[in-house]
Amino acid sequence: AYALEVDEISDIVQSQFGFHIIQLLNRQGEKINARHILIQLQPTAADEQKTVEKLKEIRQKILNGEATFGEMALEYSDDPNVQQDRGELGDFEVNNFQVKAFEQALKTLKVGDISEPVRTEFGYHIIKLNKKNDARVLTLEKDWQQIENIAKEYKRNQAFEDMLKNLRENVPIDVKIQI
Repeated sequence: AYALEVDEISDIVQSQFGFHIIQLLNRQGEKINARHILIQLQPTAADEQKTVEKLKEIRQKILNGEATFGEMALEYSDDPNVQQDRGELGDFEVNNFQVKAFEQALKTLKVGDISEPVRTEFGYHIIKLNKKNDARVLTLEKDWQQIENIAKEYKRNQAFEDMLKNLRENVPIDVKIQI
């Protein structure tokens, strides 16, 4: 919308919400007034079934040794980070995972297992459990770096929350809605 001229209508724009066309109504400096039409993508049951079948096919190729998980992730995944990490998510605590369906699937896997297709709010996934570390109490001798990272992350989060609180209290916000 920022690149449009007043009264100009955009080409079709895709966002996480669907497809839009946008019209710029007015511009005053950096402020714009625009309107849009949104058409959301609603996959059909047939679309979902095709996706699940494709993931089952990919999973079977991996299990049969026809391809590696990383190769299949590079070829088929819609995750933009896959080009760098071949589907690797890195180490994380299962109980703190943000996506509950993903978390539940991970809890059922043994090391080396590949899940059946799992549906989350982001789409369908197949998941491979590469390794699992048993829960243990951290010690200064063995886990100094991890403890330091946790403390730094906590301090960063606290500083960010303090900044947001300060902004909410001290920065006036004027919301105008046109109907």
